[in-house]
Amino acid sequence: MPSAHHHNECPSGFFGGDMCTLDCGAGFNVSESRPFTCGADGKWTGGNIACSPMKCRAVPPVADATACKAGYYDPSSDPSFCRSSCKPGYNDYGKGNGEYKCNIDGQWVPKVTDEGLVCENGPCPSANPLPAVPHHNNCSNGRFRGPKCTLKCDGGFTPSDIKPFTCGIDGKWTRGSITCSPRHCAAKPPVDHANACPVGTFDPNPALKTNCTTSCVHGYESSGDPTASFLCDAQGQWQEVHPIKAFRCHNKPCAAADPLPATHHHSFCPNGFFNSTQCKLTCNSGYTASNLRPFMCGADGIWTGGSLTCTPIECPAGKPASRASVSCPVGSSDQSDPSKCWSDCESGYENTAGSGSFVCNPDGHWAPAPNGGGLACTEKTCAAGPPAEHAEPCVEGHFDPAHPSVCKARCAKGYRNTYRAPQPEPHRDPKSPGRAWTIAGVTIALLAIAGLSIGAVARYRAKAVVDQQTAGALLAQERITDSAL
Repeated sequence: MPSAHHHNECPSGFFGGDMCTLDCGAGFNVSESRPFTCGADGKWTGGNIACSPMKCRAVPPVADATACKAGYYDPSSDPSFCRSSCKPGYNDYGKGNGEYKCNIDGQWVPKVTDEGLVCENGPCPSANPLPAVPHHNNCSNGRFRGPKCTLKCDGGFTPSDIKPFTCGIDGKWTRGSITCSPRHCAAKPPVDHANACPVGTFDPNPALKTNCTTSCVHGYESSGDPTASFLCDAQGQWQEVHPIKAFRCHNKPCAAADPLPATHHHSFCPNGFFNSTQCKLTCNSGYTASNLRPFMCGADGIWTGGSLTCTPIECPAGKPASRASVSCPVGSSDQSDPSKCWSDCESGYENTAGSGSFVCNPDGHWAPAPNGGGLACTEKTCAAGPPAEHAEPCVEGHFDPAHPSVCKARCAKGYRNTYRAPQPEPHRDPKSPGRAWTIAGVTIALLAIAGLSIGAVARYRAKAVVDQQTAGALLAQERITDSAL
């Protein structure tokens, strides 16, 4: 087939089997094709080919440009042409006029080489997208369909209703929003143990910030000025205004003192501080504590709220020393005027140390009084010698209630015992007078047998032996009398 139909020719071949398949030329597409065979007459026959011009699709010739209509490449006539431009929001930074032609490859190419469109996102300059809304930043430079712009509130303001802004086709930031509300300072003490400030509001203008003047609560005090001023700052905190020394509230002190001056005999409270120190009193030695409650350091710097009763310890009734003749009564160990007690030794004992005075001491015992008090009772001693005038001597003896020393005395040679025991008053029974005289007679006879001299007893001090003998005689007399009755 001739080349005017936009295809190639068959090469030389031979009858009997050679075949030829044609192809379309540049700028054309094969739309129909059958192979040719070399016939007996020496001609290629039986085949076919149809070539259609290359088609350019309906697409933008470059990115972000308007689309061209579908076109064709045809070398026998003018190829299809297209005029394009950048889309809204995009700017042309190329050198051409936007004219394109459909080339042999089916692509839209600039009509003049290197003079096509260059479409890029249009710019949005740095700007405040919400000039009517204060206290936020601006959007920086951006481009159409580029990164979005999210605003932020200035320090001291809290954002809400946040929506990002986009760079529009008109080169302006649009479709976003933000609301910036001033931060508040809570109604609370600006420092510990200070009076509370009211709700405050921050403002960039210091003259418009909420100001709060406060002082320490009752029971606390400042080491410097009694009051201080605070402003609500950008973080929503109360900030002291230009302090020379930071305002702080400290517990008021309670000085060491006696919290119960009307009572006595107890300890004092030491130095302390309000709301942090307790004081428990203790009784002095010699006193028992009761009704005990701790004292607290009060807001006025005085120890308060506690109690204590100190009762003197008692000394029990009883003898203050062994062999004492007197039992002391129940006594008090009150150190301002402790109970006192005096005693001597029992009969048959003698005091060898102390004046016999005792005092009730703090541990509840009768103790020797200061400056020579006390009592030391020891058994009396009977010296060796005659117990009576003209009597033979006794050896040394000792008094002991259970086993006293006994001396059986006799008159010295040349002497006889003329002692007559005293006669007791006779018992007269009105119903039996004769019986009473009978008892008296028996008693006189028994006393005469005792053999001791009353005069000798008066001249010698050996009472222990004499008293013992006399007691024996009287006991015998009572027994005889009882038998007689």
